Amino acid sequence: MEEEMLSRGKESLLIPISAQVISSSVVDRCPHHSEIQSVVLAEGEGDSCLILGTVDAYGHLIVSRLDTVAEDIDRASYSVPPRDSGVGEGSWAGLCFSPTHQSTVAVARELCKSIDIYDQDIHIRSLRTLWCPSSVRFAQGSESSSILTITEGSQLSIWDFRMHNNGGCVQRISGPTGGILYSVCTSPSGLIAVGGTDRAVTVYDPRRLGCLFSSFSSRI
Repeated sequence: MEEEMLSRGKESLLIPISAQVISSSVVDRCPHHSEIQSVVLAEGEGDSCLILGTVDAYGHLIVSRLDTVAEDIDRASYSVPPRDSGVGEGSWAGLCFSPTHQSTVAVARELCKSIDIYDQDIHIRSLRTLWCPSSVRFAQGSESSSILTITEGSQLSIWDFRMHNNGGCVQRISGPTGGILYSVCTSPSGLIAVGGTDRAVTVYDPRRLGCLFSSFSSRI
């Protein structure tokens, strides 16, 4: 970002500025009726295509394919209502795309303690967590297209939605005692990183059966 575009205050604190919209695409085919909780933007297969996924507080999923060079040409978009028809209290909801099969989407709902797997607008399976999920990511790699990593309470859980034993959960790893994990991410090499209330990031190698691979503290 160019220096003249920055507005600085006392002690070089950056001051928010109003951004100018140069171009926009209209995504109003199936608008949300509740506050959006999570947004995912990924590059689609082929040239000049983006995949935009959003989910609201009741688990309503909308996926749109957008053209990045011309006006929105209304590529294939779909809307998936929550499995319980949005009955009950709204809460945090998250989503992620499979890195190898972008038509596969996972939608997490906190208070429902559930993860719903979709292939576009077709429901594949529901996973039931023990605790309220706070983050969800697909594992990366060509052999990991069905593997999900989920933070729930103080645990990291690993799921394979092709499996039926234990509801699809293949591994659980305890996190900070009395703490809560809020975030998880995965790497192309198969490592899993989590972080939460203990202000530390821990990296696991699931190929070592949950053995700690490396960790570092972000405490100040």
